[in-house]
Amino acid sequence: ELSTAEAAQKVSSEGIGGQSAAICSRFAASMYGLEILEEGIEDVKSNTTRFFIIGAKGAPKLPTQSKTRVQDGADDCRDQPTLHTLLLFTVDHRQPGALCDSLKVFKENNLNLTHIATRPSRTRPWHYIFFTECEGSVEEGVVQQLGQFCLDCRVLGSYLSWQGAMG
Repeated sequence: ELSTAEAAQKVSSEGIGGQSAAICSRFAASMYGLEILEEGIEDVKSNTTRFFIIGAKGAPKLPTQSKTRVQDGADDCRDQPTLHTLLLFTVDHRQPGALCDSLKVFKENNLNLTHIATRPSRTRPWHYIFFTECEGSVEEGVVQQLGQFCLDCRVLGSYLSWQGAMG
């Protein structure tokens, strides 16, 4: 299924008589008239799921400020959303320190990496794509700096995260 809500809709519309179920939100269950069989099925209680809406046109102008800090310096109590940017890059694994050098660009530009994942590039053995997320906006100058150490670097886009902003 494309989404948990779509799964709930499918279970509701098929009316299979208790032979199928969907993992969905309480809201989706209510919306489609489904009985909640079990709650709290996640392995980790603090689990969250992120959903993205991706488009090429009409993107809103995003603020350049990356986060609002409260007086005591705690980041989890912010009342404003945080700007995040997703980008991917590849490095030449044959070049000693190439990954370290590329990660240092984030530090030098005061961009806090909040997530990094690797996937095989499938172009040649031992060549990986690094998918990263950082707080803040990645300007063209940062991409140029990364280009000194990376074979490829692309900004996938930016979004506002309200995690922690709504309590």
